[in-house]
Amino acid sequence: MQEEINFQKEAKRKLARRAINGTRLWDPMSGINPNDLLEDKPIIMAKNGIDKAVNGVHTMDYPQLPVHYFSDINDMQRDFQKLTYTVDVTQQ
Repeated sequence: MQEEINFQKEAKRKLARRAINGTRLWDPMSGINPNDLLEDKPIIMAKNGIDKAVNGVHTMDYPQLPVHYFSDINDMQRDFQKLTYTVDVTQQ
């Protein structure tokens, strides 16, 4: 049961990280170094001009995380603690 909880937590963390960071479509002809997109740089050099850079890089829509997304895992953890007569004191 604990392995299932850990698996679900990790999957939800990955989705949350993806929602925060976003996903980009990049065209090699845009003249932008893809490493510049991965770093948090205030200025990105567009070697082939601004128009090609703007048309060559697109940010995809962020996935919406429902409010109840993380409550399911919390309910499961509470049930697990009840079954094993344990209390997780690290969760405030």
